[in-house]
Amino acid sequence: MYRYRARKSKSRYNLYTVLIICVLMIGLFVYQELSGNSVLSYNQETTAQTSKPSTTEKLSTVLCTAYFIDVGQGDSTLFVFSDGKTLLVDVGSFEARDEVFSTLDAADIDELDCVVATHPHADHIGGMDEVISEYPIKAFYIPDVPNEMIPDDGLYEYLEEAILEYYLEPLSPEQGQIILSGEDYQVQVLSDDSQSYSDLNNYSIVLKVTVGETSFLLTGDAEGIFEDELIVSGQDLESDILHCRHHGAAAATTESFLLAVKPSIGVISCGIDNEYGHPHQVLNRN
Repeated sequence: MYRYRARKSKSRYNLYTVLIICVLMIGLFVYQELSGNSVLSYNQETTAQTSKPSTTEKLSTVLCTAYFIDVGQGDSTLFVFSDGKTLLVDVGSFEARDEVFSTLDAADIDELDCVVATHPHADHIGGMDEVISEYPIKAFYIPDVPNEMIPDDGLYEYLEEAILEYYLEPLSPEQGQIILSGEDYQVQVLSDDSQSYSDLNNYSIVLKVTVGETSFLLTGDAEGIFEDELIVSGQDLESDILHCRHHGAAAATTESFLLAVKPSIGVISCGIDNEYGHPHQVLNRN
């Protein structure tokens, strides 16, 4: 589908994949056949369950489908809303780009309304330049990070080149800003771009995606100090689905943060036998 952009070879981690993949909506579970895989969708009008609805059966409108993409040791999440608008958050490592493109193909995506690079680490922006080269993007968000903190692996330079080549304007969102919305949903920024940190992970853009009465909290790789700032900020953190921070790292998703968020479902994206030991004891917290 996509045009391969040649790159200089770089050493990468060869990690297999383990990922809790959830596709979540509001209400009814309806199995849809999508590229050979069953995808769960929800709507608001009934809680009955069926495996394959007949073509004559009228279903209420699906408000959103969320894909937690299998990118191994990295993060990538796609939301497709009922009005056709799309939100892509991160794209995993460069090696995982095929998984991202396969998901975009399966979801029949022609353009992306909103793309968010939570922060410029390789396991979040690895194939972002190729996504930019293949899809029209209406709004692109990335945190304002000091130059001295940009990793020297070359990926950020590829991203910058693609931004210039395809005339994108990189935007740095403000706390409380709604970056995408529709009749039944909104995407709001909870992180504070005006703060300064010594760790690049803490510059991560944190998003709350609210669809009908269900909400998702996506936290990037922000560390414990960032969680404390979110708690004392007074913002509404309570969410049904929590994308756990930093691939389930030891210092991430503290008990105090879980008490503030009160999630019913947690999603952790990491690679099997990864060198970081992710996920850590976060799995034992409740």
